[in-house]
Amino acid sequence: MDPDYFAKMKGTIMFKEINQSPNAVRKTLESIRQECIYTSELLKKSSYVYIVGSGTSYHAGMVLQIRLLNRGIPAITVKAPEFSHFLPEGRNVEVTAILISQSGESRDILDSLYAAKEKGFSTVCITNTRDSSLSVGSDISLVTEAGLERALAATKTFVSALVAINMITRELDGKGTEESQLASILQDYLEHGTEKAVEIAASVKDKVVVLGNGYLHALALEGALKFKETATIETEAYPVREYLHGPIQSLNDETTVILLHRPGEDVDAVLQQMKNQTGSIIRIGFEENDEIQLANVQENDIPALFVLPLQLMANYKSVSLGRDPDHPQHLTKVVK
Repeated sequence: MDPDYFAKMKGTIMFKEINQSPNAVRKTLESIRQECIYTSELLKKSSYVYIVGSGTSYHAGMVLQIRLLNRGIPAITVKAPEFSHFLPEGRNVEVTAILISQSGESRDILDSLYAAKEKGFSTVCITNTRDSSLSVGSDISLVTEAGLERALAATKTFVSALVAINMITRELDGKGTEESQLASILQDYLEHGTEKAVEIAASVKDKVVVLGNGYLHALALEGALKFKETATIETEAYPVREYLHGPIQSLNDETTVILLHRPGEDVDAVLQQMKNQTGSIIRIGFEENDEIQLANVQENDIPALFVLPLQLMANYKSVSLGRDPDHPQHLTKVVK
């Protein structure tokens, strides 16, 4: 790890906003409890749920989809620009659309909102902008409290969206009054895990493959996106064993594989196959032999905890390549 690059990384807006995540979690937990109760009551009565978002918001939606399906609520996650292709004929007032957007102003998410309302769907939004068109136009508005996010890459707003999803899940489970320890867990990781994550990031190659199963596949997609949009490097993301069905053919020693795994997951056979192709494999999980070892947390909090090392690693990789993670050349915060 080059100390000069580490110092530069700590000076980025992105790094500062990653470190604001614990406070964003605390504020969000305090601000949207009643709206989460309303949302859970609505979802229990819904015959079907669409979850709509783009980029990072879509990845958050994938986590919510799994949570709803696990609880017997039919749900599908759709990318906002594609939403119109997934709509049924006619109106259906028993359907709910949950729309996720940091700004609440992107053209694609607003088009999805208007299409959902035209079909008679109930609408719920998760956004970080209180007076946005999405917030004002939705039946129920869950406004996270991450504060203004100035870096291009979504960091604290993504964590806050996951908090909203956690709260909806707890309400569905009848555990809404449980106190979450997530903010303190994230704070502890940032205080004690940042240097290790950055040290490992110094070994990341210029092509990255991120693997994870279930909702960790959503985190794998998010991690790959962070490396791509901040460091401008080639990235891919797959469920762990899906990688063996073709994509592994392109794996070589110029590629870093980042493997996200939960306790007890059997990944040894896949790891062995990958070791024949590359010596650059980084495991993130809860076991002693993981390169990045996370603290044991409740099931609902696992996705948010995986976010931080991925964000930190992407930030360092970007700076080490001489990029500007705060202002990527071809991207804008709100897609109009």
